[in-house]
Amino acid sequence: PIGCLGELLIDGPIVSRGYLNLPERMAQSFVPPPPCVERILRGVDPDRKLYKTGDLVCYNSDGTLTYFGRKDTQVKLNGQRIELGEIEHHVEKNLPESWLSAVELIVSEGRKSLACFVCADADVSLPDSSHESIILDIDDVFRALAKALEQDLSTVVPAYMVPSMWLPIRKMPLTPSGKLDRRSLRLLAQAVPTELMSSYKLASKSGRAPSSEVEKQLASMWAHVLNIDLASIGVEDHFFRLGGDSINAMRLVTLARQSDISLTVASIFQKATLLDMANSAFPMSKVTATAVQPFSLLPNVASMDVLRQEVAAFARVDIDAIQDMYPCTATQEGLMALSTRQPGAYVAQLVYRLPDNIDADRFKRACHLVVQAEPTLRTRIVHADDVRSVQVVLADDAPQWSTVSSLSDAEQSRRLIPLHNGGRLTDYNLVDDGSTGVFFVWTIHHALYDGWCLPLILDKIKRCYQEAPLSPAQLSGPSYSNFIRYLAGIDLDQARGFWKSHLSNVSAQHFPRLPSPDYQASASSMMIHKADLIPQTGSEITTATRIRTAWALTVSTYSAADDVVFWETVTGRDAPVPGIEEMVGVTLATVPMRMVLEPSKTVAELLGYVQAQSAAVRTHQHTGIQYIRRINVDTALACGAQNLVAINHGSRESTDSFWDEETNEMAGTNFYSYPLMLSCHIGDGELETVVHFDPDVISASQMQRVMDQFALMLESVSSSELMNEKVEDLSTLTPNDLQTLQDMNHAETPLVNRLIHHAIQDRGIIQAQDKLAIHAWDQDLTYAELDSQSTRLA
Repeated sequence: PIGCLGELLIDGPIVSRGYLNLPERMAQSFVPPPPCVERILRGVDPDRKLYKTGDLVCYNSDGTLTYFGRKDTQVKLNGQRIELGEIEHHVEKNLPESWLSAVELIVSEGRKSLACFVCADADVSLPDSSHESIILDIDDVFRALAKALEQDLSTVVPAYMVPSMWLPIRKMPLTPSGKLDRRSLRLLAQAVPTELMSSYKLASKSGRAPSSEVEKQLASMWAHVLNIDLASIGVEDHFFRLGGDSINAMRLVTLARQSDISLTVASIFQKATLLDMANSAFPMSKVTATAVQPFSLLPNVASMDVLRQEVAAFARVDIDAIQDMYPCTATQEGLMALSTRQPGAYVAQLVYRLPDNIDADRFKRACHLVVQAEPTLRTRIVHADDVRSVQVVLADDAPQWSTVSSLSDAEQSRRLIPLHNGGRLTDYNLVDDGSTGVFFVWTIHHALYDGWCLPLILDKIKRCYQEAPLSPAQLSGPSYSNFIRYLAGIDLDQARGFWKSHLSNVSAQHFPRLPSPDYQASASSMMIHKADLIPQTGSEITTATRIRTAWALTVSTYSAADDVVFWETVTGRDAPVPGIEEMVGVTLATVPMRMVLEPSKTVAELLGYVQAQSAAVRTHQHTGIQYIRRINVDTALACGAQNLVAINHGSRESTDSFWDEETNEMAGTNFYSYPLMLSCHIGDGELETVVHFDPDVISASQMQRVMDQFALMLESVSSSELMNEKVEDLSTLTPNDLQTLQDMNHAETPLVNRLIHHAIQDRGIIQAQDKLAIHAWDQDLTYAELDSQSTRLA
């Protein structure tokens, strides 16, 4: 295809008949015509062969070819295949005509890396070598040149193809035949002493060095969070260009608060350079963090005693057992409402195979201690008559253990949570079948936990089991009521204004379409899809933004609309609440993400727009679906979206040997109430997406096509070569789609050698003349009438 890199094949009378008596080499170099050429040359010469030159070229739109190098210079680095000739082509475009360059994969300090060797002409003055090699010392002039080359290169090739080392050399080593001696270049680089090799890396800081106390503190935190050299950070460096993402931003917020510096994730996205970040930060001493008093977050209750009596009756507990009450979050209210309509919805059953030598009694005591330490695990949710749903924290709600002989016996507890308004939201079972091992079956409603705090809870149980008995004070984390207080302070008028603007004049066509308006979806089928992730260092655009953009483009393709709305579940851990990263409780929120995909925008412009939209939504993420839906007609239409995306960093597989997760009973149940849900897990060079879908709404084969489309769009928005492409010019044809089209068109279509009116006449002769031939909105014609009129026309 035009614009793609490929090997040049030669055809015509200049091509020889091959190598004499060398069948293996013949097969390697002379190949049959590919299908596209074979169709053109069909019947000309069935034994015709094309010669593989080994040259890599790009086919331009004007019919010319651009030479990039040799195919035998392909290398593999960190799982990515790299054409060295392509890098060299772009480097030499920015060098003086008489200069030479070569890119090689070298081994330095035991690690593979790309190095670019640059040779100036004889008239250019370069510093003398301090060691006996044709490799020269690097000075400020060459460093500036290399930085410029690196910057230019980063705009045309992926980040993993940008050399990390730049070496000036006196002359290019050549072989006796006059070709570049690449082996000698690799040996020369390996001969450079280790202490000197670091000088050829362009890890110099951007702008002046940090000078103020806040700048120095933040630079140290950046180095820790991003795992980079502190000396390489300058005040003009950009947090996301150095490899940061939203999770790194949350970790940075945590470190900053430990150093009495107040930062938020939103402010990091808005002020991403070190200088801007330091100027916008302020001391934590200005942030008040007083303890939340029990029952203080329900200020508009006429009589707290009456409410406590009512709540105690619903929960079926003694009134004195109630330790605290506070409002539910919007997310909790929504989850409980869905469970009321669909029993079992958003109730997870987590099954862990415990170590073979587990002490069951000790394990139960560990669980009890953690429940005592964490109020969230002692919480009931009650829908009272006079107030919105409230969380009721009990002073003592010890786990009620059941020991059963099979996993199937524990299954029914999932459907019994909660048994009634204010009932238990957790259930604890140990399963010992006497042969396969001991299993911990934990049934818990999603209103009490999210994916962020679940590992925190499990880690505390393990610590209590393995270490000396710990007190609740040693185990308890930041109070969840602090988060509820933050939500209570949200300006709903401001949030209302934002969502009215964000969703105004929405015209999205929801995907997938439901069979009927009152259809109750249940995503009972699951598939796992994997796609490559191209490393994106040096870019301000986060991986999460690329995923959102790719999914928006996919939904746009299948809904045939440029206005796209989908739900996204976010962690909510970027809220400005001290200790929120260690808090046990639900902080996640679900928000409608709206993207208006203007076809005339470039991919780079679209990515910037999506990242800005995401940052704006983040400041109002805790408004609540129910409130947003009631604002006006536009918001109600947008809240009819039928697909949901969640983006997570890190593998979904646990590396803790104590917690061997056997099953996670969510798939195959009605845990999910949307017809299509994607849980994206960002790994090292790979995106793993767990897809839950309703097979009565979208078939498995169609779901596979959708995910193939998503992978193609993700590749497109991650390719540096396509950043200046218009959105309307992006290919939407996946390899599987192309294969399907080829299969459909494989058989030759028989030629028709008769005109249509002949066929009509024949059919009219065979059939009765008064039979209806054409039925249209304005006229009906019989075969006799059609024959008469067509004859006059002819």
